[in-house]
Amino acid sequence: MIYKTKFSVVIAQGSFADLIVCLTETAKNNRFQRISFQALDALKATIPNMLACPECPLSAKYSPKDRPQVPKQPPEDPMIKFWYPILFAFHDVIMTGDDLEVRQRALDILFGTLETYGGSYSSDFWDIVCRKILFPIFNILRARPDDSRFNDEELSVWLSTTMIKALRGLIELFTHYFQTLERMLDLLLDLLVSCICQGYISMSPFLTSRERHFGQDRKFMSATANPRERKKSSTETLEENLSHLRSAFRDHHRI
Repeated sequence: MIYKTKFSVVIAQGSFADLIVCLTETAKNNRFQRISFQALDALKATIPNMLACPECPLSAKYSPKDRPQVPKQPPEDPMIKFWYPILFAFHDVIMTGDDLEVRQRALDILFGTLETYGGSYSSDFWDIVCRKILFPIFNILRARPDDSRFNDEELSVWLSTTMIKALRGLIELFTHYFQTLERMLDLLLDLLVSCICQGYISMSPFLTSRERHFGQDRKFMSATANPRERKKSSTETLEENLSHLRSAFRDHHRI
């Protein structure tokens, strides 16, 4: 296949994004699940190939000498040119793929990739990842019913499977890269509150994994309790939960 035998040519010719789009559309086909899985695996394989390719500016083997320079054009950010198309490809499959198992697989690869390679991302690129790839997964929570591409049954399935898995992955990612993502913490907490208030989730299913990370932190467990089970006013409860969650994250990372 081209991505295996002519990968360096694809990058040298500036066709990397086109390759990613082709693999993404193949992964979203709604007839052949096996081909979708193969396309996702091919997308995942482009990452180590990209980082090892001498033609790619992100590679340790890259050398800009003897490469044509185009004057009068600002230099392209290699993170945007190479990393962003790959990450957005998984986002696209998650948001528009028809097959549940394919969407789940795309989620696994997306968050696995971010956890594995995120240490090399700059703060600015993390901002882009969070604001354009991760948090938009949950935009459906703010969409009007007539704006959704799902019917009621499909929406229910998406919320109870894909969204819950994405939310778990997002929390794990914040835990793993908390020092880098701390400035985005309010966005995460607002998202959790939105999910709870709309009745899409109760935070109790998250306690098992959170107890492992936070050492059964009572403050965190209190903060993640369903507000409907608390006797205080909803506004007071949510403000208190936000404060507790924020403190629990930060206290955990001081240990």
